[in-house]
Amino acid sequence: MKKKINMTDEYTTRSGLDAKVLCVDLVGDEYPVAVRIKCPDGDDVIRRYTVGGRYIVNGQEDDFDLIQKPKTVMVDCWLNVYADGSVSVNPQRYLCDTWCNSFPQGKRVACIHIQREVAIGEGLTDANYKIYIKKRAV
Repeated sequence: MKKKINMTDEYTTRSGLDAKVLCVDLVGDEYPVAVRIKCPDGDDVIRRYTVGGRYIVNGQEDDFDLIQKPKTVMVDCWLNVYADGSVSVNPQRYLCDTWCNSFPQGKRVACIHIQREVAIGEGLTDANYKIYIKKRAV
């Protein structure tokens, strides 16, 4: 059995909808967990789950199953964009301005500020992410 759903961890549905655990001790059947799901239209719905976060007990994954919300980091950087589509990344705008014409791609055609929350492992395949984590641990 996977880790039990609890009141302290944060969850989403497998399809990415926000989920808030309301209680984990409902009596009556094999679905003791009550969860408020935030639907795309803004409405809330209440769903019942197994202690393992399953919406339907049939052995198959469902889009409404609960998964632990991924850890995130905030990305805040500046990109110099060049005519050939390549970019250079800098942590601050003044560095973009300082280095903007010192690359072989030529003069920049744009300078873009990126501020975005990124899930740990986003864009990485499972295999690549495991290799990355293993290298970081050494």
